[in-house]
Amino acid sequence: MRTWKNGILLPFLLVLLWYIISKLQIFSSYLLPSPAATAITAGELIRSGMLWQHLLISLQRVAGGFLCSVVVAFPLGILCGRSNSFQSWNSCVMCRLWLQYR
Repeated sequence: MRTWKNGILLPFLLVLLWYIISKLQIFSSYLLPSPAATAITAGELIRSGMLWQHLLISLQRVAGGFLCSVVVAFPLGILCGRSNSFQSWNSCVMCRLWLQYR
């Protein structure tokens, strides 16, 4: 039976693993800061109001990347659906991409 405890177990284990890896210094603290350092920095960003600015910039980057992919993929999809010669010419590339990212 599912309880609220099951929903907390995985995040707790992931943070514990994060803590252990940061304590063992497998990666530098620049690449993988400790959970405490991350929480302190997040608190400072929230207090200063900079968190929302950083989040907005990150969301703009995600939206820009999505828009670029749609601009490329949508016409290619239409061409593949409308033209058998284009589809056969492009099928090896599409199959390779499909196998790589499935």
